[in-house]
Amino acid sequence: MIAGAGAAMCAAGGSSMILAVYPPEERRRVYGCAGAVLGSSLALGPVVGQGLMAVGGWPLVFLAPAAVAGLAALATVGLPALRGPDTPATLDLAGAVLFGVTIAAAVTALGLGPGWVSAGLVLVARTPRVASPNLRVDVQAGPSLDL
Repeated sequence: MIAGAGAAMCAAGGSSMILAVYPPEERRRVYGCAGAVLGSSLALGPVVGQGLMAVGGWPLVFLAPAAVAGLAALATVGLPALRGPDTPATLDLAGAVLFGVTIAAAVTALGLGPGWVSAGLVLVARTPRVASPNLRVDVQAGPSLDL
C-alpha cells in the first residue's frame, strides 16, 4: 500500500514536471514515453523484485529502490527550478486534496480486487465527484491539474 501511494505521487509529480518543462506541441510524445516507462515498470517490477529476493532476501527488495531514489535525489542537485519567475509559489490545496482522495480510492479499489465494493470505499470514491461542484472554483496561476 505504501509503495502504491509512492508510485501515485511519482506519477503525479512526473506529469506536472512534463507539463512544466515541455512545450504543448511536444507533450503528447513525452507523455507517451512516460506511459511506456510506467507500463514497462509495472510489468518488470515483480520480476525484478523476485530476482532481488533470490539474491538478497526481503531487505534487498527495500534497499535497492531506496538506493535508486537516493541517487535520483542527488542527480537533481543544481538543476534549475521548474517554476517560472512570474509564477507564484502557491498550493492549490482543494485541487490537491480532491486529486489525492480520488487517486487513493482508485488505488484502494484496484488493490482489493474482486468484491471491493463497500459502503465506505464507495463514499470515499464519490467524495471528489460530489464535493467538487460545491467548492468555489478558482482560476489559479499554478493549479494542481492544468485543465
